[in-house]
Amino acid sequence: MTYNVGQGFTLVHEVQRTHHCFYLMARRAEPVTGLAEELQLGHQAFGFLSGRRQ
Repeated sequence: MTYNVGQGFTLVHEVQRTHHCFYLMARRAEPVTGLAEELQLGHQAFGFLSGRRQ
């Protein structure tokens, strides 16, 4: 949980289940510049072009 808070997440809810705690965390969405290009490169690396497998 400490790592996620450091990444900009906030604790929304905490649930105790048997011996473990579970945390529901959230953060605001933000645009990721260059994501479309990265995804296109990823598809090319695996032999995908235009959404079709070759």
